[in-house]
Amino acid sequence: MTHAEMTREMRHTHLMAVPGALYDVLIWTSAGLIANAVSPKAGFVALFLLGVTIYPVQLLVNWMLKRHPVSPQNNLGPLFMQSSFIIPASVPLLWAASALGPEWTFAGYLIIVGVHYFPFVYAYGHWVFWPMGLLQVLLGMWVSQHPEWAPGTGAFLGAATFVVYAVVASLIYRREFGAARR
Repeated sequence: MTHAEMTREMRHTHLMAVPGALYDVLIWTSAGLIANAVSPKAGFVALFLLGVTIYPVQLLVNWMLKRHPVSPQNNLGPLFMQSSFIIPASVPLLWAASALGPEWTFAGYLIIVGVHYFPFVYAYGHWVFWPMGLLQVLLGMWVSQHPEWAPGTGAFLGAATFVVYAVVASLIYRREFGAARR
C-alpha cells in the first residue's frame, strides 16, 4: 500500500476520528463539571480516567457501525498507539503543574493533547489536525494565564475545540467519502 492509500483507509475506517471527538466532548465537559462542583483535582482525575477509554470507545463505535478494520498491509496503526502514549506519560508532569494553581489543571492537558494531535497529520494524511492541535496548545497557554476563571473553564474550552473539530471533520469526511458508507 502507498502512504496515500494507507491514510485514506485510516480516514475512512475511523470516520476522521469524529466519534472519538464527540466522546471527547462528553469527557471534557464532565471533567469541567466535576472540577467546578468537587475540585480541580477531581476533574483532573476524571479527565484522565475517562480519557484512557477514548480509543476503546472509538473501536466499539467502529464495531457497532460494522466498519471494516484497517487492512493488515496498513502499517499506520502503531503510530496512533505511540502518539496516544504521550498523554498518560505526561500525567506526572500535568499533576505537578496543577499544583501551580487550578488554572493549570486543564491548561496543561490542553497543551499535551494538542501536541499529541500533530502526528495525526501524517497518520490520517490530512491537514485538519494541525489547526486542531495548535488551537488546543494556544488555548492551554491562554487558560494558564487566567487563575481568576472557574476551575472547569479550561475543560469547557477543550470540549468546545472537539465540537469544532467534529463539525469540520464531518464535512471533510462527507466531501471525501459521501455519507457514512462501509
